[in-house]
Amino acid sequence: MWLAKARTPTLTMFICLTIIFSIAIALSGSLDIHRGASLLDQADGIDASHPELLAEAIVYLQPAAEHESNDPLTLRYLARAYRASGQQEKAITVLERARYLNPNSLLVKWELVFAYRDAGRPDYLLEKELGYSPEALIVAAEQGLESEHYQETLQLYSHLAKHWPEHYSQEMAFCHLIAAISLLDGLPDFLRESEEKFTRYYAVGDGIPHSIVPGFELRWVYPNCGTLLNSQHGGADAIFWWGGRGSIIVEVRQPGLYQFHVSALNDDPPPVEMLFGINGRPVHSVSLTKGDRSWETIVLTIPLSKSVVSFDVWFVNDFADPVVDRNASISQVEIVRVQFDSDGS
Repeated sequence: MWLAKARTPTLTMFICLTIIFSIAIALSGSLDIHRGASLLDQADGIDASHPELLAEAIVYLQPAAEHESNDPLTLRYLARAYRASGQQEKAITVLERARYLNPNSLLVKWELVFAYRDAGRPDYLLEKELGYSPEALIVAAEQGLESEHYQETLQLYSHLAKHWPEHYSQEMAFCHLIAAISLLDGLPDFLRESEEKFTRYYAVGDGIPHSIVPGFELRWVYPNCGTLLNSQHGGADAIFWWGGRGSIIVEVRQPGLYQFHVSALNDDPPPVEMLFGINGRPVHSVSLTKGDRSWETIVLTIPLSKSVVSFDVWFVNDFADPVVDRNASISQVEIVRVQFDSDGS
């Protein structure tokens, strides 16, 4: 009896220590994944093959992948680091494990296609399954934008630019930039230098007090990424004939507080419901309720860092029947500085 009582605290302590140890390992794995992913994003923001950051990312991600060997996302992070550092065979091994765990993942399959191609031994069976072509890749990239899988989308457009440059149009360059800006909260130098010529920027700050963007300059992010929002009618206004996201790219030359004056139509039937945001993240919602087809100015005040950003518009309550058709229309967006930060005034 005495022995049984004596063992009880020891057993309890052992169980507690085991639980604490397990939690510590799990937290350590999560921190390694977070740190490794952060280093990968930093590498993307400087140069897709920045060696020091990639090597450090691998140091964190290798043990995380060993601990989380059944987590496809962790494996894909590690494979991404291997691919960017030129270790294609290691990337293939890791991605094959990810495909085994998640056999229906199109993203994993596309990443495998790229890894096999870069390793010089294409997997033609997998390419046939995916319908490997520039058209299929463009469709997959647009799906990635809509589902906000920006890192995967960035890879798809980079592959398109490298292997099918004849299909890498101004529209595709715009989509490529949107994916990078949404992922990195800015435009990495390696993309800015090679693609700035493709896409029109609107600058504000640093001697430019305001900038006016005609409605027809807005482009679809989805659907039909890169297409101008006036492509259906050729007029001066951007018209959302259906629900989706449209964007413009703005170069903010000084950090501070900015106002976006958006001229939008009170279409019938009301309300016309829209979201407005920066870099793919909504920050304001607006409901136009008049339904009299008058134009209304929406004023949005948004703090911005010195960077290249996307100003985004979502039309969220499209409606049509045989009698009426609700659309969202924008005639212009004026960007006005309100004040600069103390270090940018």
